[in-house]
Amino acid sequence: MTLAEIKDAIRHELRHGYVMGSSDLAYLLGADWVPPEKEKAADKAIKAAYAAVNRIKPARKGQRRFFLDLPIDDTESTLYAYFVFREM
Repeated sequence: MTLAEIKDAIRHELRHGYVMGSSDLAYLLGADWVPPEKEKAADKAIKAAYAAVNRIKPARKGQRRFFLDLPIDDTESTLYAYFVFREM
């Protein structure tokens, strides 16, 4: 996978609310509906999450492909990866 593909996949997960966690931030990122009083906080959280995804860079400068060492056969094309968003 390329870095662009990874970022697109994470954005897809965010867009569809596939976010897990027990914090208020996870609730705001994963909720289908938020109360009107939390809409500003939800907008801020989602913008921050997208900004964090956009800032992802490879650990090794110049690296273009990732997850090359995972054994993926022709019948299975699912890759599970976990990313942690935290307030800074």
